Amino acid sequence: MLPRSAVPPVRVMTYPGLFVGGSAFHPVDDVSFIEMKDMLKLQALFAAGQFLAARCKEHGLVGLSDANPFIKKDGGTFACLYSEMSLVGATLGAVQCEIVMGACMRPAQCAYADFVADMAGYAPWLRFPDGAPSFCALIKEAQAKLQEVMDLQVGYQAAKENFEQQQKRQRV
Repeated sequence: MLPRSAVPPVRVMTYPGLFVGGSAFHPVDDVSFIEMKDMLKLQALFAAGQFLAARCKEHGLVGLSDANPFIKKDGGTFACLYSEMSLVGATLGAVQCEIVMGACMRPAQCAYADFVADMAGYAPWLRFPDGAPSFCALIKEAQAKLQEVMDLQVGYQAAKENFEQQQKRQRV
């Protein structure tokens, strides 16, 4: 039998649209603005939020974080994923604060240890050797990647519209 921490507490939801065409992340057919390695990292960080929220709830750390019920309705936007990653960082910070000086030190330690085990099972390649500081650095990198991809899409859209306008002018 697996140790309790090796059994994830939730069935992980994939971020809507992250891996499929026709979404905010892939609005142009046959054009990819984001590499698979980056999509996998974004998904792992999104899953981290699900694991951490479930572990906090399981260990009685109420009020720190719950799963966002609006993700499926949102359809998967850049803004929502960016916010989700910020929430994971904030929740992790709250757990770390409880570990250091909170009244719920032991439950917070258990929740964090189980979260680390969940992540090791879900995305063993995602390393955060210094704990929360390393994990928060990963979040900042991923948020920067989201901004980069959005900027690429905006630039592409502007160039496409400019090209189409030039084509119309030449026809006239």
